Amino acid sequence: MPRINALNLLLDTTGSEYLAELYGKVIEGVQKTLVSNGMKNMDLSGDPVSGTVEAKRFVNATSKTYGTARTAGKGDSVKAKPVTIAINVDKEIVEELEEKDVRLYGVDGVLDRRAQNHILRMAAELDTAFFSVAHENANTVDVSGLTSIADILEAVIQACETTKNDFVDGVPRSMMHLVLSPKYYGQVRNDLDRQTNNANVDTAAEEFYTWHGVHTASCVNLPEGCDCLLMVDGAVAQPVMADQYVAEKIPLSNAYGIELFYHYGTACVTPDLIFKTSNPNVTLSVSGTIADSVDLLGKQASDLGTGITVEGSAITGTLKNVTGYTGFSGLAAEQSGNYLALYASSTGSDSVTMELLGGTSGRGEVTLDDGYMIIRVTNKYTQAVRIRAYKGGVVANERVYGLSGLTLLTA
Repeated sequence: MPRINALNLLLDTTGSEYLAELYGKVIEGVQKTLVSNGMKNMDLSGDPVSGTVEAKRFVNATSKTYGTARTAGKGDSVKAKPVTIAINVDKEIVEELEEKDVRLYGVDGVLDRRAQNHILRMAAELDTAFFSVAHENANTVDVSGLTSIADILEAVIQACETTKNDFVDGVPRSMMHLVLSPKYYGQVRNDLDRQTNNANVDTAAEEFYTWHGVHTASCVNLPEGCDCLLMVDGAVAQPVMADQYVAEKIPLSNAYGIELFYHYGTACVTPDLIFKTSNPNVTLSVSGTIADSVDLLGKQASDLGTGITVEGSAITGTLKNVTGYTGFSGLAAEQSGNYLALYASSTGSDSVTMELLGGTSGRGEVTLDDGYMIIRVTNKYTQAVRIRAYKGGVVANERVYGLSGLTLLTA
């Protein structure tokens, strides 16, 4: 394409063709620059122009005894969990160019340089939003007591690898992506460099791409305090729409505006398959064993339940049907039902919080002054308990417990 020497040429056919070509280069450049590009969920349905798209996650098939479907007259229905992604972030890059400023390089020369910057800024923003959502929904792997970077990362990988639920029955490492802060990436790089007898290690290379069978990348756009994120293919969706570059004359001036508008949304599709590390210097432990000498807002632990056990990510035991629990709430509707008492302790943290996920009280995250917490369980299948330890205003350790293993007595 011939050199464009004047800004007003951007408004004619030649300029429009150049802007279209430049737009294509920017979008291609953004895709190549994004660390998150190969991790995104691309299996989306719906029209982005409507403002939302949808990702569906299908439940694993379950085998039955031969003849079950014939006896029932039908097979099992295919179950899927839909996730709606709203394209609700609208951004623009609008810059003005003066005619006198482009005489040295030409319009196309200046815009080519600006386009490279637009690629970097757009990619940084999309990566930041992507990994922020991933971090917010990630499961925390307790790495306290581990000092070797190899042991820490292997613990995170195995946490994902051994995940089993209605949707997955273990995860192969080839589906995982390990995203590290420069600090952690450098530690792994140094660890590999010391393996001088390993023929697979090129100590001169900046990137090593794969570690223990997992795709690995360094990223400067991880959330503050996050050194490691591990996720599977498609764990987070981020549809992006962009409009072609547009040029227009600025009234009463010899300047032209160059405009790039883009829109995106980010949502987590598989929160059970995203993992992050805890702060190795901050411990967090949770127990369901509480002595009756502890006052639980006017009740004893034995008044509320028996055999409460916290193991792994599950809480089991029996919750009694309690009435007249006025110490728990001033609302009559919340003074009866099933109540779970837990105790959380932490070392190296500034504070510990508790939040009932799927609750209806709207209290959100509550700081624990003495470590004790009491939760009113209304639906053991949809509710969960999240306990966090904070250090310097950042989540340093976290536990999320399901409640489906509890037995809720009604009388």
